[in-house]
Amino acid sequence: MFTAIFPRLAFIVALLTSHVLAAAIDAAATVEQLRSPSWGLSRGTEILLRTDPTFANRTQRWTSHEAPTYLAAVKPALVSDVQKIVRFASAVRIPFLATGGGHGFATTLGRLHNGLKIDLSAFKQISIDKAAGRMTVGGSVLIGDVIEPLYNAGKEIRLVGATLGGGIGRYSGLHGMIVDALESVQLVTANGEVVTASARENSDLFWGIRGAGFNFGIVVSATYKVFDLTNNGQVVNADFLFTANQSIAIFEYFKSFETTLPAELALILQTGYNPQYGG
Repeated sequence: MFTAIFPRLAFIVALLTSHVLAAAIDAAATVEQLRSPSWGLSRGTEILLRTDPTFANRTQRWTSHEAPTYLAAVKPALVSDVQKIVRFASAVRIPFLATGGGHGFATTLGRLHNGLKIDLSAFKQISIDKAAGRMTVGGSVLIGDVIEPLYNAGKEIRLVGATLGGGIGRYSGLHGMIVDALESVQLVTANGEVVTASARENSDLFWGIRGAGFNFGIVVSATYKVFDLTNNGQVVNADFLFTANQSIAIFEYFKSFETTLPAELALILQTGYNPQYGG
């Protein structure tokens, strides 16, 4: 009935659908070019297309809200692989996004459609120099990955993904923001070059990375100053749940610490939906 009344509209919809499908197929075929020896990716690099049965697991993130979409996911094994993948994506004009823990929450990430995911999960190295008070980690190392090795070394700090946004955490009162402990990063720029940024080398880039670092390059490793354990690592963590109608009281309580909060005390406020408490 619909096609009888609106045959031209139905034809246009079908034409658009066919065009989108053809474009997606062409883009997928383009991504297949990465497997060519001419791009020289290492044997350890993995490439998954959207048609692969394990693709959904490889591209999973913490929320599906405003999520980017991908034609393929590439897991580089070496820094040189990251360089080549970036150069490839630029050459064929496919947008790309590098991910570490998959915890990025910026809503602008949802603007990326049919892109290339660069999965940094192979970059998990952790190196701690206890004497120098320094730690170097790979671009996908999570906070949970370093807690035990840092504790064993008598040290503490937080990590990469949070760093690039500034890094407010439970140690802010004692050590400042996480970004204050960042000493240097190694990153791959948009043209596929590997550069080091620190206070002494590429200092302007280092300044930008410390708080607005998500769009300056792909961080493949970062070096931090680490600190001696607070109270020998013995801390107390308490979580409390409050209903939405108590919000004003909670905000006022937090504000009462505005000028008196002890350095050793961290107050973290998180809002969310909890059906147990009616919303």
